[in-house]
Amino acid sequence: MRWGIFVLGACVGCGGSAAGEFVGAADTGDETVSIDTSPPAEDTGSAPVEDATPETAPPPWTPDLVDLALPCTDTAEQVYLAPVGPTSDAARGDVVRCTVDGTWTVADVQAKIGGKDDTSKASALKIVRIAYRTRRGDGRPAIGTARVYLPSTPRPGPLPVVVSAHPSEGLADGCAPSRDEGKMNEVATPLGARGYAVIAPDFAGLGNEGTQGYLDNHDTGYSTLDAARALRKLLKPGAFSAKVAMNGYSQGGGAVLSAQALARTYGVDGELVAVAAFAPQWPTRLNSFGFVDLLKQPDALTISFGITKPVVAVLRTYAYFANATGDHGAGIPAATRSSISNSIDNLCLVAFGGALRERAPRARLLRRRPAHGAARLRRGPEGPGVRRRGQGIPRVPRAEPPQGGPEGRARALRARRRRHDHAARAGGRVQRRQAARGRRRAPDLCRRRGAALEHRR
Repeated sequence: MRWGIFVLGACVGCGGSAAGEFVGAADTGDETVSIDTSPPAEDTGSAPVEDATPETAPPPWTPDLVDLALPCTDTAEQVYLAPVGPTSDAARGDVVRCTVDGTWTVADVQAKIGGKDDTSKASALKIVRIAYRTRRGDGRPAIGTARVYLPSTPRPGPLPVVVSAHPSEGLADGCAPSRDEGKMNEVATPLGARGYAVIAPDFAGLGNEGTQGYLDNHDTGYSTLDAARALRKLLKPGAFSAKVAMNGYSQGGGAVLSAQALARTYGVDGELVAVAAFAPQWPTRLNSFGFVDLLKQPDALTISFGITKPVVAVLRTYAYFANATGDHGAGIPAATRSSISNSIDNLCLVAFGGALRERAPRARLLRRRPAHGAARLRRGPEGPGVRRRGQGIPRVPRAEPPQGGPEGRARALRARRRRHDHAARAGGRVQRRQAARGRRRAPDLCRRRGAALEHRR
C-alpha cells in the first residue's frame, strides 16, 4: 500500500483554503500497460480448439459511467430520517436514501470557489445527498449522511474515489455540512470542479439520529471509510478505479488520519493512495487542546484559554457522555448544564463559542471535575464494542455509610479497630523480618571478625 500524506499545521478553527489537486502518490504519471503473464501454451501437436471462449475484457471507460446507478427519489428530509438497521461487513456503505439537489452550472461553481482555485476549466456539478450504512466507534450499526459532487465533465477515467471531510461545525443537527451548500466550498467543491467525483460525509450522528462522536477517532474514521464505499456503490460499475484518496480540514483532517490508521483493520474497499490533512484536529494525548489544563485551573477565566480550547473541551465532553452513557450533560456542572446543553443542541460552532464565554466565564463551569476514583482509564484490546485505551470509563462512586446514631458510631469504631489491628500486624511482620535478617547476619559477622583477628596475629 502506498501512502501520500500531507499534514499542514496543527490547529483547529484556522482560516485558509484547503483546495487543491491530489498529487504525489495519487498521481503516478505512469501509463497503463497490459501485460500477459500467463504461461505459454504447450505444443501438443493437435489443432487449436475452435470454440474456446475468449476472456471478456472490461467495458471501456466513458464519461457516462459517472452517473447514478440508483434511483434518487427521496426528499431531502427523508435522507436524515433513514432508520438504522443491521450493518454486516458487506452492507457497509449501502446507500439507503438518496435525493438530487440539482445542478451547479460552471458559473455557479466559479462563484462558489471564487479566487481560491483555478476555475478556468471548471466542470458543472450535479449535487446529490445520500444516507448510507456505517458503524459507530463502539461497533453499533448507524446511518451516516453525505453530500456528493458529480462532475458533468469528468477527468479521463476510471476515477479515484475521493472523500472530503469537513472541519468542526458543532453538534446540532442543523450544523451538518450537507444541509448547507456553502459549507464545503473550500474542501470538496474545487475537487469536483476539477473533474473528480467527491463525497463529503457529515459523520454519523450529525444531522440525523444520535450524537456525533466528536474527536472519537474510531467513530469518525469509520464514517469516512464507509463514505468511500457509499460513493463507489452510488455510481455505475466501472466508474472508479481501485484508488481511494482523502482530504480533510481541521476535524476532517483528524478524520482522514484516523481513516488511514484504521484502513488495514476496518478495510477501505480499494487502495488508499493519498491522504491530505490540513490543520488536523487529531487528539493524540489526554491534554490535546488543553483538555487537562482546563481541569487543573478551575478558577481561571475561560477566555484566558483562548477561543478554541474551551469549545473543544465542552463539545468533546458532551459527545463522549452522550455516546458512552446516554446522559448528554453528565460531564457538565449542574450550574450550567441546562444552558450549555441547550446551546450545543441549537447553535453551530461560531455562535456556540460566543454563548459559551457568556454562560461559563470561569473554567470550573465548563466541565465537572470527577470525584476521586469516579473515572479511570482502562487498557483493553482494540475492536468494535470495546472501549479503547485513553477513554474514561465512568464509575458510580461508592456510597458512604451513615455516621449518625449509635449504629453509625459503632460501625466507625469497628472500622478504626480493624485499621489499628491491620497496622499492628503489619508492624509485627516487619519487626520479625528484621530480626530474622539480624540472626542470619550475626554468625557471618562473627566469622569475618574472627578471621580478621587471626590475620593480625
